[in-house]
Amino acid sequence: MDKSYLELIKSLKKEELLKIVNLFHQYCLIYNYPVSITISKAKKEDIINYIFAKLDIYVKCIIMSMDTIEFKQLKKTKEYYIPTFIDNYLIINNILTLDVKKIINKYLKNKKVVAKVKANRKIYNIASGIMICYGALKTTTFKELIGEEAFLLVAIRKNSNYTILDDKIIVNKLTNKRKINKYVKNLNIRKFSKSEYEKIGKNTYHHSFNAYKKLIKVLKSNYLFKQKDISFLDQVIIIPYLYNNTKEESLAFNNLNQIIDNYFEFGTSKLKERIISSIKLIKEEFPLWEYRGKSLKEESND
Repeated sequence: MDKSYLELIKSLKKEELLKIVNLFHQYCLIYNYPVSITISKAKKEDIINYIFAKLDIYVKCIIMSMDTIEFKQLKKTKEYYIPTFIDNYLIINNILTLDVKKIINKYLKNKKVVAKVKANRKIYNIASGIMICYGALKTTTFKELIGEEAFLLVAIRKNSNYTILDDKIIVNKLTNKRKINKYVKNLNIRKFSKSEYEKIGKNTYHHSFNAYKKLIKVLKSNYLFKQKDISFLDQVIIIPYLYNNTKEESLAFNNLNQIIDNYFEFGTSKLKERIISSIKLIKEEFPLWEYRGKSLKEESND
C-alpha cells in the first residue's frame, strides 16, 4: 500500500523537518506567502502537521521556481522528475507519494504557474550571463546587477555552474583562490544591460559580432551548412574556445585546431585559416573574467 507524504515525514528527525520548514519559508519570501515565526520552537508533531498543511503551496512553489527545461522534463516523465537543484524533500527515502504526484499534476496545468516558469528562463539566463562575464563577484554586486527579487529565486537553487556563498558567488571552474579574491575585490567591472547578460547566458551574444557573421557566411559558402547547424557550431566549437582563460590560449588554440580538423574537410589551407581567424576575432570581442567583463579588444584600447 502506498504511503502518504505525512507518513514519510513522520520518519524524519526534527532537524530534517526544520530544514523543510526553512526552505519553505524561503519560498514564502519569494512568492509572498505568510510564514509561522514560532514554528521552529514547536514540538516535532506540530512541525509535521505544519509541513503537511502547507504541502500544496510548497509543491506549487517548487514547480514555479523551475526553468522551462526542468518543467518539460517534469511533464514528460511518468514517475515525475523532481529537479535536483534543491534538496526539496518531496522525495523521501526514494519515494514520491501519490498525494504529492496529484498536486504536481494539478500545477502542471495551472496557467499562472506555466507563465511563471517561462519567465524564470530569462532570470536564470541573466544570472548565467553575469557569471560568464566575471567568474567571481561579491554577492552584493550580483544582487545589484540582477535585482533583489530575482536574486532570491536564483539563490534558492543549486546551480552546477556556480556556487552562491554569503559574501561571494564563484564559477565552479574557477578554483584558484588568489584569482577569486582578486576578482571579488575588483569592483571596477564592465557592466552590461540585462538583455545583454541574457544573451550571454543563452550563448547568443556573440551572434551579433561581425567576425561571427563572416564565419557563418564562409561556412555556408563552402559547406552544406544550414541554420540548424548553428547550435552545434556554438556548443562544440565556439563556446569551449571563448570560455578559456587568455593565459591558457596556447592550449585552447590547440584544442580548437583539433576540433576543426575533426569536423571539417579543407580543399585548401587558406579556408582553414579563414575559419580559425574568424573564431579568434570573435574571442577578442567577448567579455573575459580577468578583464572584469571587458573584452581583449576593449582592454587593449584603454
